Amino acid sequence: AAAAAAANMCGRSTSKVIAATGAEAVKLSRRAVGVCIETPQSPLCKLDGSVKELRCLGAWNTFATFPRRRPFATNVLLGLFTFPFADYTMQRIERWRSYRSEDSAEKRKGIGAVAGHGAARGAATCEFVLDVHRSLLFCAFGGVMAVMNWIVYMPVFARLCPGAMRFANQSWSQKVRDKPGQVDLAKQVLLDNAVYGPAIIFPCFYLLKAAVQERVSFLEGLGRYR
Repeated sequence: AAAAAAANMCGRSTSKVIAATGAEAVKLSRRAVGVCIETPQSPLCKLDGSVKELRCLGAWNTFATFPRRRPFATNVLLGLFTFPFADYTMQRIERWRSYRSEDSAEKRKGIGAVAGHGAARGAATCEFVLDVHRSLLFCAFGGVMAVMNWIVYMPVFARLCPGAMRFANQSWSQKVRDKPGQVDLAKQVLLDNAVYGPAIIFPCFYLLKAAVQERVSFLEGLGRYR
């Protein structure tokens, strides 16, 4: 009963909760909001007698342990955030380069001789306007790619190239001697670049681009992928 109460107080389903009294260890599954208590003296929780009160960690520890507890959700969130952020950065760089090229062309033509007029025009020309449809495109593409990468790299490549993951986690001295791991790694790189990219990644991008940014039919968008 005490173990069940401890699990309920943490707000998470625990696969196994072991509670002991006195100086014995109190252990919780790592699925319980990132809590893993090894001894009653641990500062992570308050132990009064035989587990009468168990306080879960605060919001920071919940946030810090979220990637370990929810790897798939973390992967999707990263895709939804990093793709549009990278596109936002590129939009700003593209606008800055466009402004620089326009300014250089005008200087060569002798336009903007009046300093005040030139400064006002430059400020107006350099104003950045976010392409919302393009950002939405990359947000959708990041979410789709996060799901597809999880499916392809985790179960599919793990079966087709079982030694690649083991090879990646080895030391350099072990990698030199692991011939099957080298073969599986080369196989995975080949499948990634020759099959997964051309057959899945690029078609998905052009389909989303057709639907979100260009607002044309899927067939037209897919026809633009050559």
